[in-house]
Amino acid sequence: RLSPRGSFAVWRQERQGSSKRFTESDREVLRIVRRTLFALNSLNRERAAVQAQKQAEREQARLHLVLLDAARRSSMGELAGALAHELNQPLAAVTNYVNACRQELRNYGTDVPDGLSDMMERAVQESSRAASLVRRLRNLFATGELMRDRIDLGSIIRQAVDVAKVSAGGKASATVSVDIEEDAQTVFVDNVQLGLVVLNLVRNSIAAMQGLNTRSIVISARRTSDALVEVSIHDTGPGIDPSLEEDLFEVFHSSTTGGLGIGLSLCRSIVEAHGGRIWFSPVRSGADVRFTIPAGPG
Repeated sequence: RLSPRGSFAVWRQERQGSSKRFTESDREVLRIVRRTLFALNSLNRERAAVQAQKQAEREQARLHLVLLDAARRSSMGELAGALAHELNQPLAAVTNYVNACRQELRNYGTDVPDGLSDMMERAVQESSRAASLVRRLRNLFATGELMRDRIDLGSIIRQAVDVAKVSAGGKASATVSVDIEEDAQTVFVDNVQLGLVVLNLVRNSIAAMQGLNTRSIVISARRTSDALVEVSIHDTGPGIDPSLEEDLFEVFHSSTTGGLGIGLSLCRSIVEAHGGRIWFSPVRSGADVRFTIPAGPG
């Protein structure tokens, strides 16, 4: 009877004589229901408008942060380029002077002790490595370029630990143990930039443990999936103040009293450029920083 092409004639005939007129109470109830429906409709429209406004504000805030991040990266790229230009020349000069000293000693027939010759060779290697590091950091901030290769993770960690201990100077160093699972030995990373990440984290741990009786660092690595390796750096220091954890990886938020506040931010930039992430893992004592990097292709 109520089909789209039907009519109400049959229904009207059936109801004729049995229908009743609305009473005043019926009219009042219908009027209240009508107003309620209108109010609910208006409330839904207002709620939808508020949600749309909040969504627009969130999108505007996101775009604002994107613009700030782009400006920051541009500024860091310019700064990195300027630093690379200024630092490459003295680093090249250091390499040339050391090589010249070694050659002059040979020209005069001076017997150079093996220990001295080894130190001179290491000075040349370290200055060349520093120049390569500056160049790659400039590429990272300017274009995000990475020079990835299949690298032995253990060799990167041990080299970074050696440099961190040397940079500690006269300060008491720490005992460092390395535990890398067999399936996490090979990673696909930029070895210079990953070495900088490990160097910064180990150096922060050493600085945090100054004055403590127990100073030890455990660096471990394990395969978490087919594509990622997780590296953990756990020290026996005083730990991280909970009030600092949220912004600790932001630029100019220093975890040490004498730092510039760019080390951890740089670590995050390098790790994220490799497609990983970095975070603090809650532990009972000390601090445990973890990050993920791409595993080496089979």
